[in-house]
Amino acid sequence: MIDLAKKERRERDIQAALSIDGWLSQDEAETLYDLAAESKGPIVEIGCWRGRSTAAIALGAASGTKQQVYAVDSFKGIQPGAVPTAHGEVPGWKSSTPELLRENLTKAGVNGNVTIVAKPSEEAVNDVPERCGMLFI
Repeated sequence: MIDLAKKERRERDIQAALSIDGWLSQDEAETLYDLAAESKGPIVEIGCWRGRSTAAIALGAASGTKQQVYAVDSFKGIQPGAVPTAHGEVPGWKSSTPELLRENLTKAGVNGNVTIVAKPSEEAVNDVPERCGMLFI
């Protein structure tokens, strides 16, 4: 028997994540959410831009095993002329900041569940757990 409250929470959480602009599809958000809910260790995401996938992961983790999420990004932005986002934006360099990511995570309700590491991934090795239960790149 499916827990109706859990199903409704999942649907609400997925929509909260998808309200953040980015490229993640609904199917991808649902998959990340479900994987994060079952993670047996901290979760590391490399490349988060404005937090669409980060929110899906953090909301999933909060609904399940409550693992901490580490979001690693250099915040250089996206090469101009990239594929338009779900909200139709064609972003460029400096199109995201740690502050904008934090604001989006706060709106999604997962601000305290995410540690933002504002560094290129090759410089972030000492800022994330040595072992993790889930890695999303």
